[in-house]
Amino acid sequence: MTLRKDVDLKVVIFDRGDTLEHEDVLLPGAIDMLTAVAAMKDADGHRVVMGLVSDFGKAADTAEIAELRKEYCDGLRSLGIAAFFAPLRKRVTLSSDSLDPAFAKPHESIFRAALDKIGPAIPFARALFITETLAHIQAVRAFGMAGIHFKGPGQAAGDVAHLADLPAKIREWLAL
Repeated sequence: MTLRKDVDLKVVIFDRGDTLEHEDVLLPGAIDMLTAVAAMKDADGHRVVMGLVSDFGKAADTAEIAELRKEYCDGLRSLGIAAFFAPLRKRVTLSSDSLDPAFAKPHESIFRAALDKIGPAIPFARALFITETLAHIQAVRAFGMAGIHFKGPGQAAGDVAHLADLPAKIREWLAL
């Protein structure tokens, strides 16, 4: 096995609300799906890296950035999924991490920041985003990321209707 460079990483980025949980309760199959993805390897035998990108408020000042991040990460711990995204400072990117009003999904800047925290210069083409918001999937596809539209609570359609079906779709992407 060759030494992996950051640009060679494959990254699966999740949205949290209505993708992994709804009203602070994990959706059925979330833990099993995350466990399966955490065990996945790319074609070169390297583990896939998982991250989170979420819209979580907008900080009014730098002090509030830390407060909102702590609140969000405490929520991940309460849900029992923080370990899947450890270290949180590198694998969780929030709209409240920046005072820039444009720093939110589906703007390219929040996804570029998320990938750069995981490893500088990871190409968008090596990342997959999973969310229940179709407009966000369309946006990430437009700037070169792959996307899977999850049929979240109350939605009529999606590429995948159940979290248990995501690992197979992610494996298909890894094989590309």
